[in-house]
Amino acid sequence: MLEITERRSILNCMQDIAELSKAPRKDDKDKYIGVYVFLITHKSMEATDSYKELKEDEKTMAKARFLGLKYDMQDITTYHILSNALKISDQPKYSQLITDRIAGQIEVKQALDEIVAPMDKSAQTKDIIQHLYPFHPYTAYLATFVSRAIGSAERSIFEFLNDENKGFKHFIQQDIDDVKYLTADKVWDFFVKAFSEDRTNNFDAIIYKFSMYSTKLEDTDVPELSAFKVILLLNLLNRVTQMDGADQEKSLVNPSKKNILHVLSGEWSSDAITRALDSIDEKQIVLKGPDEVYEVSSSAMPMEKIQAAKDKLYLKYEDVSSLLDEYIGYRNDITKAISNADGFNRITEFSLVWGSLSAISMESKLLKAFSKDYAAKIAIIVFRGDTPTYDKKSNRPEATLENQKNLIQALSQRETMKDIVFVIADTTLGQQRFEGVIEAKARETVAKDTKVEDPTPYEKRAMKWMEKWKTELLDGAATIIFHGERVNTSSFKSVSNSGVITSVGRIFTDGAEKLSKIANASTAWKTTYAKKTVEKVCYALSRSDIEAFGGQESAVINLLKDKNGNWIFDEKLDYIGTYDVNVPMTVLVKVIDDKIAELRNKTVVDIGSEFKFLTQPPYGYYNNYICMAAVALVFRRYIGKMYLADQGSLVSTTIMRDIVNAAFYNWLDQKADAKLRVRFSTVEEKELIDLIQSVFGVKGDGISETKWSLRSAFEKQYKSPLWALKYVVDKGSEFNSVVDELFKLANATGDSITQDDVSRLLEGLKKQKTTIALTLEKVQDSACINAFVDKCLATVNYKLDNYSNLMAFLKQNLSDAIVFWREEDVEKQVLLWCALQSKQPVNPPSNNGDSAEDDTDINPNNAGKSDVNSISGEEDDYEADDDLFESPDFEPIDIEPIAIGKTHATIEATTKLIYEKQFNDGEAKEILVKLCKEYPVVCSAVMKFLGEE
Repeated sequence: MLEITERRSILNCMQDIAELSKAPRKDDKDKYIGVYVFLITHKSMEATDSYKELKEDEKTMAKARFLGLKYDMQDITTYHILSNALKISDQPKYSQLITDRIAGQIEVKQALDEIVAPMDKSAQTKDIIQHLYPFHPYTAYLATFVSRAIGSAERSIFEFLNDENKGFKHFIQQDIDDVKYLTADKVWDFFVKAFSEDRTNNFDAIIYKFSMYSTKLEDTDVPELSAFKVILLLNLLNRVTQMDGADQEKSLVNPSKKNILHVLSGEWSSDAITRALDSIDEKQIVLKGPDEVYEVSSSAMPMEKIQAAKDKLYLKYEDVSSLLDEYIGYRNDITKAISNADGFNRITEFSLVWGSLSAISMESKLLKAFSKDYAAKIAIIVFRGDTPTYDKKSNRPEATLENQKNLIQALSQRETMKDIVFVIADTTLGQQRFEGVIEAKARETVAKDTKVEDPTPYEKRAMKWMEKWKTELLDGAATIIFHGERVNTSSFKSVSNSGVITSVGRIFTDGAEKLSKIANASTAWKTTYAKKTVEKVCYALSRSDIEAFGGQESAVINLLKDKNGNWIFDEKLDYIGTYDVNVPMTVLVKVIDDKIAELRNKTVVDIGSEFKFLTQPPYGYYNNYICMAAVALVFRRYIGKMYLADQGSLVSTTIMRDIVNAAFYNWLDQKADAKLRVRFSTVEEKELIDLIQSVFGVKGDGISETKWSLRSAFEKQYKSPLWALKYVVDKGSEFNSVVDELFKLANATGDSITQDDVSRLLEGLKKQKTTIALTLEKVQDSACINAFVDKCLATVNYKLDNYSNLMAFLKQNLSDAIVFWREEDVEKQVLLWCALQSKQPVNPPSNNGDSAEDDTDINPNNAGKSDVNSISGEEDDYEADDDLFESPDFEPIDIEPIAIGKTHATIEATTKLIYEKQFNDGEAKEILVKLCKEYPVVCSAVMKFLGEE
């Protein structure tokens, strides 16, 4: 009706009729005339070609005239139509054929059971379908969907039944033993023309696929062509049911391998059908999806873009380990199959590596992949396998699995690889999965770029391919290689118990897991900084305290026993065990004790750096309840036997707790902590501490606190540095040497006190302790430094009754507290002070045995010379004149080497040269003018030479 030129007039007429349906009757205004038009058609109005050619207003007019009601052909209707087409001439023989070829053929019977299972009155329907033979049960079932798909009177089921070329009449002309069933591929042959002419549904991609490959396939020993036609038919019908079909209908027309096997069952063996499907997939005519679905894509995306995307992805995923790195969930499933094995609780590091790498590349990658010395290092090797499509394209096929296993076996014997366990997955990705992933990801990429389609379905398809590989990989065989030894196992899931755990045990031969009760305590191996556990161990007063540990800490008690269950720590937690390589705690005690014995004479010990080896093979201790408790048990034995190097505090229980915790943070996270710097007290050190405290009446916890107390007490009582004792009474050089050593100790930093210092001072102090005590009693002035000052003044014939002005000068120029003043610095500043008090020349001091250690002569011209670090100030630029020398300004300044001609010299060295007359007067004056410009303070010291200027 819509195809004729008078359609608008007809539509107007239809409008008039439509209005009659609601027009009131003349005899009864409350009633309608009720005239209706019923139009019955195989197609909906929208499905007709003529409707698509209408103008928009005509489409609106046409649709407005009708209330659409869709009525699909029901299954039972189709079955009745087919049944009526059958005229049985020999009923007994026909019944026997049904028995033999439907009920008697197990694969056909299974197909029939699959079809009728969800139906109401399934037994009745099953009987009806059985009696449609020679129609295959699946053909009869699909006929209903064919009628829905074509919606055409020209090509209906009736036409199929009566067609003598490709329809049912043609089929029954064949010998019943040559062709046993009318299968769905025959239905395709008849209806393909109708499908190709359909403009309503999107069948173009399916028809194009048929035209491209139908002439390239044939049925030989396997039904390649028949299977291909069934794939296309199911794809087509599946699209029809996706719009309005029930879930069960969608399932039964899904182009899955299972359904294809059912459709062709009886006519071909399952093996032949499977081989045909594999061939279609391998030839990439229709790719099998991860769910074994042969879906024909009807994508609107340009194929050239899809192919370009595939070419890039081939290169990206040639190394198939990169695919697993993207699908982290599946990667974790693979690694957990190893790490979650019973009895395997050590932390693990995994590296997934492509098995086709060269030995050099594989070694390089693994060296970068593993960073934790204490972890079990496991390299999982995966292969792409035989992928002929890509191999031909790239001309880079993978090496054979066996060749690469030999390569890895040799690699595992290298020193750099000795702590790595190799696990090779024998299940490769393979051609089908590799192509499936590449195709899906390429379409996903193009869909995202072009926004023509939703990329989600392609993303899910790629994920399904990867899931399938993961599943088969875990179920498949594997090979374990370690130290050049190879172990084969039938299942990847069992590799831990088949060799991985044993291999890891050979790496960490002295690890805590060597005892089975400790190894099996899975919760105690949880990675955590178990600071509370360390605290409990350090503070435990008895073994019973540790026995009371519960929960994740309950396994700690097993550290106190040997392999036979005997105690190696007594009730007071004192170690009573003997070294046994099979008992990890006895090994740990020995290595820590040996290391401490080695370090005892070291000035300062850094626990972090010195004991980091405990995290490395063969020990492998790291942050968990077991390992941290074990280290705390050993180190608690040194509570009160070591000191903090920087603070000097004796290591108490609390400090030891902090040291153990800080050590693990340092070992694993490189966190620095001052508490890790310790000193181990020796017998001599303890004796020296007691002796100093006894002689000087001071107290302190350890060498550091003792020297602080000594320094502070001496300063408070005597207002002097320790070396001043030498000048109270002359007790000879041996006494002076001991006093100098005491001064050196009192001012030393914690990390500069060596065992040699301790030994030397102890020996001298033992001899001089009485003399020192008597000397202290003879100090008449609270500032015993005055005796030394008087000695210095005597060298320049200077006497003082009041030292306050000079002491103020010294305090200004010697910036440290008086207790830190050095003898030579004091002497220099005293002489400088004298020079500043008078313009008269100062005679140099005599060089006798009681002078300062610095034997440089002092005269009026260098009396103000000073150590490089003793004075400070700013540099002035000025002209030398008389006023400068008449009114010298004193400001502390830093004295640094200055350039004078070709000579680089300090003021001290330069003035010495002047004093020794190594320059003539002109040269000396020129030099001193330069010195005065650089260092004004020296002017007063050299006025004699430059007085005339």
